[in-house]
Amino acid sequence: MNENGFRNISIYPNPFAKEFNIDLGKIASNAKVEIYNHLGELIYRDYNISSSLININIDAPQGVYILRIVNENGEQKELKIIKSNL
Repeated sequence: MNENGFRNISIYPNPFAKEFNIDLGKIASNAKVEIYNHLGELIYRDYNISSSLININIDAPQGVYILRIVNENGEQKELKIIKSNL
């Protein structure tokens, strides 16, 4: 899978206040989701995801975070997510 395999991923809402959803589309089989803060520290992870729709609630201060999605082949995509006080 190349970059096009990640094209159908959607994150909403973004920015978010408390929780957000990730629609993984076709890459949901054994996917991995990780979230890192601005210091590069891992603050959330979920492995062996088999559902195409994930709801995530992170208890963290407002700011910009990196969402890393890894498919079952080890290919990954990083996206920015923003937590705010909407």
